[in-house]
Amino acid sequence: MTTLTDDEKLELGIYIEEVIQKELQRLINQEGKDISKKIESKVALETKINTLTNRLLSKSRIKGFVESISITMEQYLKDLDDIKQFRDDIRKEIISSLSEYKESLIKKATDETNALIEKQKETIQSTAVEAYELANYIENVKKRVINDIVAKATKRIEIEDVRPRTIEIYQNGELEKVLDKELYHQQFETIYKLIKMGLPVMLIGPTGSGKSVCAGQVANALDLPMYYTNNASEEYKLLGFTDAHGKYKETQFYKAFKDGGLFFLDEIDNSHPSALLSLNSAIGATTNGNIYMAFEDGQYTKAHPNFRIIAAANTWGNGANRMYCGRSELDSASLDRFIQLYFDYDHRIEKSIIKDDELLQFFWNFRRIISDCGIRHTVTTRNIDYASKLKEAGFTTEQILQYTIVKELDFEDMNIISQRFDDEGIEPSIYSEGFKKMALKKA
Repeated sequence: MTTLTDDEKLELGIYIEEVIQKELQRLINQEGKDISKKIESKVALETKINTLTNRLLSKSRIKGFVESISITMEQYLKDLDDIKQFRDDIRKEIISSLSEYKESLIKKATDETNALIEKQKETIQSTAVEAYELANYIENVKKRVINDIVAKATKRIEIEDVRPRTIEIYQNGELEKVLDKELYHQQFETIYKLIKMGLPVMLIGPTGSGKSVCAGQVANALDLPMYYTNNASEEYKLLGFTDAHGKYKETQFYKAFKDGGLFFLDEIDNSHPSALLSLNSAIGATTNGNIYMAFEDGQYTKAHPNFRIIAAANTWGNGANRMYCGRSELDSASLDRFIQLYFDYDHRIEKSIIKDDELLQFFWNFRRIISDCGIRHTVTTRNIDYASKLKEAGFTTEQILQYTIVKELDFEDMNIISQRFDDEGIEPSIYSEGFKKMALKKA
């Protein structure tokens, strides 16, 4: 509660005293008039009685009557005393009433002051909340602007720096190999080192991000043959089978395990969990050469020292999601054997394939927006490559977009994406304008 200043206290006291004086004067005036009338009436009566008494006393024959008058006079004087007492009582009551009124005025003024203070408190608190929210909003805007500047600068660097990255491979402090003939994925060096150590690796990333290409580059860098299987929907696709003539049919996995090489199991999250269990002991062979497996040829086969394995998946093995609804939930025993790495699209690789900066920027912005908005859709490196080839072949902008990026998108999603292009102030292009026209057509 706010304390009143000395000037405010003085002004309030003067005001209350004036009110008390006015009310006291009014009550005294009113009661005084009534009392004066009574007193005047009594005095007049007393005068008349005195005159009458004097006359009567002069006459002895009416002495008894005079005594009676004296008694009456005594009673009258007593009444006068009662009137004085009544006047004193009235004055006391007036003073008491004015004192209570004074207290009520003080209480009322105090209550009004407190109410005003509380109201001001609410106003101050509300203003403080608004100020905090505004400051928080400004801080978020500042962060977003900084992030946008950094993102644009990064994109500019990514667009300009598309030269093949030289990778130097060292072994025990000495340069072992230099790779500079291809454009390698940003995760290549890490994957190469893990596979060279004999550790099994699972690449997890969106479709069309180049996981199989990277696996092939790792095999070449290690001078190993590469063996490929598209998923393990059944156990025989890994362990092989005996045909009707009693001849054992070798699998890609069998060859890599027996003769050495890099086995690449693509779409492992589209495999059957029980089929993958047959891999569990083989995966351990990449770090332990004393591993044997029983294949359908009836022989116990020892793992080759150069047996290596890379798996690829679109999910983390936890089952289907909105993007990849056909994926299986993998057994924890299988997942635990792999080192899992996230493998995303690499802008430098895409830039090396597509020479059209305007097309590339549109696809990159499109990919980022659908990811931010949680729209179930993909924009792969393959899509961008197809778009570039369609443009070179003379297809229209609408055809290019329809065949590579629009596909199954509905009007609602297209409208959201178009609005984000406007809201973010992305520089218009023939592709963004063409996409907006297609969205309007769908409407």
